[in-house]
Amino acid sequence: MFRIKLHRVKSVLSKGTFKILEQNFMAKTSNPGRIEFKSKWFKLPLMTSGGYELLVRPRALNRHSHSGFEITYIDKGEVTWMLENGRKMVLHGGDIAIVQPKVVHCGEMQIIKPCSLFWMVIDFKSAGKAQVPPAFENELRNLELAYRNSGNKVVSATEKICSLFQELKNSMVVAERGKTDSFSPLLNRLLMLQIIGETARLPCASGQIHRSFTVSKPAIAYMKNNYRRAFSMPEIAESIGMSVSRFSEKFKEETGLTPADYLNRFRCGKAMEMLSSGKCSVTETSFSTGFTSSQYFAKVFRKYTGRNPASFIP
Repeated sequence: MFRIKLHRVKSVLSKGTFKILEQNFMAKTSNPGRIEFKSKWFKLPLMTSGGYELLVRPRALNRHSHSGFEITYIDKGEVTWMLENGRKMVLHGGDIAIVQPKVVHCGEMQIIKPCSLFWMVIDFKSAGKAQVPPAFENELRNLELAYRNSGNKVVSATEKICSLFQELKNSMVVAERGKTDSFSPLLNRLLMLQIIGETARLPCASGQIHRSFTVSKPAIAYMKNNYRRAFSMPEIAESIGMSVSRFSEKFKEETGLTPADYLNRFRCGKAMEMLSSGKCSVTETSFSTGFTSSQYFAKVFRKYTGRNPASFIP
């Protein structure tokens, strides 16, 4: 458990970025940072672990697996899970990932980039060991079947689910401060069951719940086709016929990231691949991924990976 001090956060973020984090994630004078679920908050055997985390710096996430289904909801930012078969699961703000039991996974290059997220592990076998009414046993079997049939999947959350997760975070902050009452475990349990049930519906629900990527989709395609050279945001905005301000607003609304943030994350991902191949130097990699200098490349790379570029060279 840790807390992030304001003066340290300000030292590594721009004024504008810090203000956004402060507005979205601060509760008066303290930042929740990382809060792990405590069983006494929920008294729900179905949920074996979970929590909320705000990452203003990247951190390591090595290969691991769970005995139950892992649900990850991305509140802000972007996260990439690498599965044991080499498959990538890329999530942006508002996305949910379902990872099946015992599937080995980790962050891309074993790193989670700056973001805010919720994670939880639900184990139906663990819940079965507890004494539950027969009707609830049937519901649990139906839930387990729905999650198992979904496979390893990324889906867009509905507005209702997004709202439920925000309510969950508020409840966790209150519980962390010790300001709960005798009804809190019941209300938290009902809230968590709503999230689990609504998420089970997503993989088989109609396409109307999914977000429409009217701006970000062509913009991302443009970035991926041109990331090797230096270009400006006005160039992208012009390519899709929008003003820069409107483009930036819509892009962030659809992805949870600014266009510049998305581009830098993508470039750093490509840079990690190039450096890990052992075929390119840091300088070659920096210019091959569209950075104008190796010094600036190293600065951006450290921001998103927490490591120096040279450390990726085998």
